Amino acid sequence: MLYNSRVGIGHMKDFFKGETEWYITSHRYAFEKENPLLYSNRYWVWETKGALVMFGLKDLIGEDSLNIALREFHDAYAFKNNAPFAGANDLYRIIKKHVPDSLQ
Repeated sequence: MLYNSRVGIGHMKDFFKGETEWYITSHRYAFEKENPLLYSNRYWVWETKGALVMFGLKDLIGEDSLNIALREFHDAYAFKNNAPFAGANDLYRIIKKHVPDSLQ
């Protein structure tokens, strides 16, 4: 979202094209079943799909709602010295709280 505000939607298309090509190239050599993004253990899945999902989520629930959720996640887990540390399920749980009931 920061990159989008800095370069504009035209450059985002190029960015996502590159992400998609990286995903397809990496996926070509994966012979095991791919898990959903939330449970993925492959860096190239969450690096490439993560950006696409977050950008799409911004359009779906609104940038303000997503920013509030990300701020809540940051405030809850940033700079922690002791466990529990943040994981994908924690981010998902916080974002889900900010998704309208009609989209649950």
